[in-house]
Formats: sequence, structure tokens, C-alpha cells
Amino acid sequence: MHSQSESGLATSFHGSPLGRHVPGSPRRGAGVGFAVVSAFAVVSAACGPSPAAPVATAPVAPVATSNTTEAAPEAAAAAPGAGAGCKEIADLTKLPGEPVVGAWVTTESCLRYTVLKPGTGAKPQSRLSTVRAHYTGWLTDGTEFDSSVARGKPFDFRLSQVVPGWTEAMLGMKAGEKRKLVIPHKLAYGREGKGNIPPKATLVFDVELIEVLVE
Repeated sequence: MHSQSESGLATSFHGSPLGRHVPGSPRRGAGVGFAVVSAFAVVSAACGPSPAAPVATAPVAPVATSNTTEAAPEAAAAAPGAGAGCKEIADLTKLPGEPVVGAWVTTESCLRYTVLKPGTGAKPQSRLSTVRAHYTGWLTDGTEFDSSVARGKPFDFRLSQVVPGWTEAMLGMKAGEKRKLVIPHKLAYGREGKGNIPPKATLVFDVELIEVLVE
């Protein structure tokens, strides 16, 4: 995250996961700015914008934005009764991206995920960890809004700089692991949406944690 990159989930998130990034300024290793560097981001609006960090310009990623109103939870583990009151998804077997091979987990925050490929490497320890990941993000109707894979460049970001749904999911992953995420609007771009992300949009991501760069 110390050098700029051509792609960047830290850009104006058409649908990227990044957290508190300035729209239009992508981060190193990131492609689009979603649903990551907000994509898929951004830090929750409740905390207010974070100090400017070196960023690059890029498409949309999961960076957090002012529309993200909920704080990113610390690796919330699924618990008995988790998912109660969460909005139902019509058919989890028909989501875009890689086919689902395992069971779905719903956390207390209503984040849903399933492991597509297990990992055996290091695990990020906190929201201050910096990681490298590849991702592709879609709306539930199959519309792709951002992809570091398509850009051919992984996305480097600090977990506190992406949307809450990404932060929570990544804190539970090991390097080498790949997950499919279903992120409700309250953990993504909120009631207003952002860029090419509609208001109250549920987002779908295939995310692979490549490595933990900085703890």
C-alpha cells in the first residue's frame, strides 16, 4: 500500500469492496474500486473519512464510502441463531461466479459466505492488516461491476479501508483461501448505493486471499 497502482479497488467504486477510499483514486494492486477498496471499498461512515493514504487511480473496488453507515465488525464468527432476521436470498445456487461446493455460513451481521477453496497460509490478525487479494464482484442479477482478475492485477489494501462486509470476511480467511460472499447493503454501500452500485444493493463476490503483506 506504499506504492501506487494502475488498478484499484480504491477507486470510485462502481461496485468495489474497498473501504475509505477517495472516489476516483485507486490503491496499489487494486483494479476496480468496489466492492473492494472500496469492493467490490471503504471504512464505515460512522468513523468518518480516514487520513489520506497513497492511492492509485482505477476503476471501481470495494472501498468504504460515506454511504457505508455500519462499522466493520471484527471477524464475527457464525453463532447459533446467526442469520435470524436476515433477508432471504431467492436461490443461493444460482449466484454468479464459481459454483458453490460447500455449505453456506450466515454470520450475526447477515454476511453470508461459503468456502470455494480452503487455504493453509497466514491469517490477517486485525483491521490494520494489509493483504493482497483477487476478486470479482456482481450484483445478484449477474451484472459484473468490478474485477481485479479481469484487470490482471491483484488488489492490495488494509482491512480498515474496505466495506464492512469485506473486512469481516477477510478476517476469517487464510492465505490461499477463496470464498464466495453475499454482502447485504448495510455492510456494503448502504441505502444510497455508489457509482454503478444501486441503492440497497446486495453484492456477490468471489474473493481469494493471496497473502498477508503487513500485520
